[in-house]
Amino acid sequence: KNLINRLMFVVTEITDILRVKPKQFYKDTSLFIPILLNNKLANKVIHNVGLAIALYDLIKIGDAFVLPGEGGYHFKVHFRYIIFRPFIDEIIVGRVKSSGPEGISVTVGFFDDILIPPDKMRPSTTLSEQLIWIWKYDTEAGQADLYIDIEEEIRFKVVDDVFTEYCPAVDKSSSEATDYVPYKIIASIKDDGLGLLKWWS
Repeated sequence: KNLINRLMFVVTEITDILRVKPKQFYKDTSLFIPILLNNKLANKVIHNVGLAIALYDLIKIGDAFVLPGEGGYHFKVHFRYIIFRPFIDEIIVGRVKSSGPEGISVTVGFFDDILIPPDKMRPSTTLSEQLIWIWKYDTEAGQADLYIDIEEEIRFKVVDDVFTEYCPAVDKSSSEATDYVPYKIIASIKDDGLGLLKWWS
């Protein structure tokens, strides 16, 4: 359940089972469980939820229980976690990471899987031989070439997000496994005010 929208982030309630190893028995549970949760979830994609960033707070820690055949004990934990998942139509500023026939790849620093495909750019935007996208902007003096260079700051609108579940049966050395992206954002720079920041300054 999403509770708070703050720009690119939401705070989401999650329930999970944590295993505590025997060598960790002596530690204070209330202090150690946040470490376990962050080790397990931070910087990982939760399917259909988003990119986990950090623990927000603990709501409830259940009683410890032991599973047959295991040396550790387990806790059912109810907590809230900060998640990166921009909402549709949200406007974000990132930086151009790379470009090519598939479009423009954008990073926001901690997340790189943002793509602006060709059909989400201005109609007069073309790809150069150097694989740099160029918006050919008509002015009273003629046509101006506005280059979308690598490392430039870019303002974009989120239009879709795509979650892909990983199939354990896939050979890890295959191209399918290598190209696996669990969470991808599709963005647009078609509207006025979107694109490189310097265009509109």
